[in-house]
Amino acid sequence: MLDVIGGKPKLVDVEPSVEDWYANVVYIDGKKCVVLVHDGTLFSSLTVNVGVGTLRPTGGYVYSQIVRALESEGLPPDALGDIDYRQIRLARTRSRSVFGSMNDMMIMARHVIRSEGGFEGCDVARLNHFLRDTPNGAWGFATPLELVSRRLVSERPRRAREESVE
Repeated sequence: MLDVIGGKPKLVDVEPSVEDWYANVVYIDGKKCVVLVHDGTLFSSLTVNVGVGTLRPTGGYVYSQIVRALESEGLPPDALGDIDYRQIRLARTRSRSVFGSMNDMMIMARHVIRSEGGFEGCDVARLNHFLRDTPNGAWGFATPLELVSRRLVSERPRRAREESVE
């Protein structure tokens, strides 16, 4: 991603967290694609045919793709935490496990796209749902959607307390 957006983006040095989002640019079927993956759930978003200008500013792009992906699954925009696009910072990948999972997802995506005759025959929304609903060994063979659901259920009591205080 850093190579594609160019320039000299300022990188932050932060400790890895299960709240981190990872981004990578991949080329599938001759098209530039961006994959975003949440560390703690492996919830992902694959966007196809992304122009370099679309990636700037990076925070706005990442935020809009995360919200769009969550909403496409019927999830609230804050299902994976409150995300402030102005606070999104770039850092080098710290989790080999997440990076490996991203690579596995892209192998599956390439296979699905090829089996459907390329992007012309592929429903990218259905592909994204497939990736989010496929068990992953990195998190005990739970699907990313299951992990997000568990997270929402475990946070429900906390959210209810916070709302009653307001």
